[in-house]
Amino acid sequence: MDYGTIGADQKPVVRSAADCAPFRRAPEPDGEQRRTLLAVRALTCVSAAAEGYDIGMVSGVLVLIKESLDLDKVGASAFVGVFGFACALGALAGGRVADLLGRKLGLATTYALLVVGSVLLALSTGVVSAVAGRVLHGAGVGAGFVCVSLYLSELSPAHSRGAMVGLEAFFLNAGMLAAAGGNYLVLGSTGSSDSDWRLMVLLSAVLPLACAAALLACGGLPESPRWLRLQGRTREAVEALRRVCDEAEVERARASWSLAEADPAAGWLEVLRPTAPRKRRALVSGVGVASLQMLSGETVIIYYSSLILSAEMGRREAFSGSLAMILAKLALLAVPLALVDRVGRRPLLLASSGLMSGAMGLLGCCYLARAAAWLKVLALCACTGAFSVGLGCVVYVYVSEVFGSRERAKGSALAFFVSRVVNGLVTSAFPFVEAGLGMAGAWFGFAGVLLAGVGFVAAFVEETSCRPLEDIDASEAPSPG
Repeated sequence: MDYGTIGADQKPVVRSAADCAPFRRAPEPDGEQRRTLLAVRALTCVSAAAEGYDIGMVSGVLVLIKESLDLDKVGASAFVGVFGFACALGALAGGRVADLLGRKLGLATTYALLVVGSVLLALSTGVVSAVAGRVLHGAGVGAGFVCVSLYLSELSPAHSRGAMVGLEAFFLNAGMLAAAGGNYLVLGSTGSSDSDWRLMVLLSAVLPLACAAALLACGGLPESPRWLRLQGRTREAVEALRRVCDEAEVERARASWSLAEADPAAGWLEVLRPTAPRKRRALVSGVGVASLQMLSGETVIIYYSSLILSAEMGRREAFSGSLAMILAKLALLAVPLALVDRVGRRPLLLASSGLMSGAMGLLGCCYLARAAAWLKVLALCACTGAFSVGLGCVVYVYVSEVFGSRERAKGSALAFFVSRVVNGLVTSAFPFVEAGLGMAGAWFGFAGVLLAGVGFVAAFVEETSCRPLEDIDASEAPSPG
């Protein structure tokens, strides 16, 4: 086995996915367990789809909103930019809500924020109410991501946890495509541009409203077993786990829980200043990979694609190029969803960072050589495709499982908060970086960051695939017996 250490008192850190193989020998869930897992996954798609829908919807109707609300440059900047920072703050709140109310009720609360934010924006008459709606909607997205990843990672069987949580990336991209299709169908349908964009915004409230109602109505869906354990409700935790996992996994969890009394959720000081080496590693690697996801430049490509390509080709061709990038991104998500529980988290993160670094370098070379526009589109598609292979999907999985049970809610919230702040800074700074270094220099810069990311993943990220959460928390070499 290949292990790394971090301090003399640190237990071995699992490096190889092969070391996790014993945990993959689990029977398929029975019919009732499968139905429960499908219902859980269907009702937790909202936050990711909402963020994707917002990105696609705003990019399509921003010009109509500016005209309708008479937004000046400052107002338009606040309208667009506040969403990312609201997501970051919502993530911090989401961790606290998930610890206090439980994962299921936390989800329903965040869905309510999404509905209220959408309605407030749709009814807004000026910049203040519009920005307020965006803040509530962004806070709901951020809190929802945290609650969803916690709920799924703590409830899913260990051997399929990666695919369950990894679907977040699929739903995000599906939300973008839904918004693009909605823009196309709705614009011009009401006879008024003012009514068009308001209808588009209201449509974003349909999914969270339906899922919140279903979540509250389906009282039979289990609560997170690990949250129940934190509350000292071990018997209920075992029964909840039995509804989705095979008996061997239930017994492993029960045996682990019987070794110590249940402790309450960790406080923020304990999360931010961990004393145990394993918890320090979890903090560094969890926040690090979440930040690398946003430092990769993928969000810059998505946000600025139409502007970047319109300098090379006509508007219709630029739109087609942007659509091709989204489709490449969505299509290649099939790779990590199929492999994340087979080859592991580390290999996919390493491959994605390395491939995207090469694609960014190729894109920089295209600009240096003044290559044809279609070559640049292909290079951009390669970038978004390489992102999907690992950084776009596996990051959500890894962050949701690397923290210990007591720190998981606040640790995930912190990772999401930092990553969204990084995203806001990177997307805001890109025009200035491009002006100073040129387009080629900007892409080479991202290539360098991603190359450093390969080293970071190799040094700090442990393998977590298919291991029970209690085993990850203990940082021991996997041993199913």
